[in-house]
Amino acid sequence: MLALQEIRRKKLQFGLIMLIVGLIVYLLVMIGALGTGLMSAMSGAVNSFKVDLVVFSADSNNSFLRSELTADQRRAIADLAGSDKTGAVGYMVATAQRGAGSEEVALFGFERGSVAEPSISSGRSISSQNEILVDRSLSRSTGVRVGDTIVMRNALKDYTFTIVGEVDKGQFLGLPAAYVDIDQWREMRYPDQGNDAPAASAVLIRGGGDTAARVEQAVDNSSVVTKSAAINAIGGVKQQQQVVMTIELFGFVIGALVIGSFFFVLTMQRSYEIAIFKAIGASNWWVFGQLVQQVAVVALAGVALGIPLAVLTAAVIPSDVPLKVTAGAFLTGGISMAVGALLGAVFSARQVVRINPISALGQV
Repeated sequence: MLALQEIRRKKLQFGLIMLIVGLIVYLLVMIGALGTGLMSAMSGAVNSFKVDLVVFSADSNNSFLRSELTADQRRAIADLAGSDKTGAVGYMVATAQRGAGSEEVALFGFERGSVAEPSISSGRSISSQNEILVDRSLSRSTGVRVGDTIVMRNALKDYTFTIVGEVDKGQFLGLPAAYVDIDQWREMRYPDQGNDAPAASAVLIRGGGDTAARVEQAVDNSSVVTKSAAINAIGGVKQQQQVVMTIELFGFVIGALVIGSFFFVLTMQRSYEIAIFKAIGASNWWVFGQLVQQVAVVALAGVALGIPLAVLTAAVIPSDVPLKVTAGAFLTGGISMAVGALLGAVFSARQVVRINPISALGQV
């Protein structure tokens, strides 16, 4: 094919544009991976709950930090939605201490045996109030393992726990997560308040339909939102997503312009050859088809270069960098660049159509 023969003949020229496209693909994949990593660091623990709705107190602005539900509200929600489809959770920030080191932790209390109970990746779930589950991010940062003991401090009180299991649920607000029984959480969050203390920060509900409307109508001072809305209500998450999407859009536009400019200049340089093809009967569509073939080869070569480079970067980058390379990041970067390359080739289509064989040959 003529398009591929020209690529083989001009290896350096096409090789450089393939390298540029590969770097743009690499940039798009890394931006997507950083965006996913930041989302996991900010809301991974909440996103890991396999539920559809979250009930907050009405005056909390749908925030785990400010929401407080009473025991009566907790029971009323369970009666309306079904006790097997609900689960109470509590949230607080505690300080994990092990040896001379300490680290702030997003400590969640959950109702054992409910939909709020996290899935275990190693070890077992908790069976008593002096046991705790830790996220892998906490294991990496502190070196704790299943079977170790760890001290959680809050309000100048120390609570000693045995780590019985490990989860892989991500972080919350940039802090590694840990999970305890909700009654233990209540004791830590509201010390010395007894039965007057709030029962939970939120109640999770599995299932949709008219459940949200029924709960809001029947339970005073409650706000029911979807899990995605609860995640977006976390401070900074929505703005973070918008920033990442904007940067990805800029990368997409720049890639399309770079490829379009390259092939536009290349088309102008080949005016004489295109004029000859048209003079012997080649149509505009045939000529444009050759151009599209070259664009496709350049885009595929760029993807083949950029994606392995991103995988290599993810393998060597420090674990404390919030980078999460997923198949979605690869697809977003690769497909975006392929589409951008084809759109960039459209810039050359007008030049192909405008070439007049008689005028072009007459200039030689």
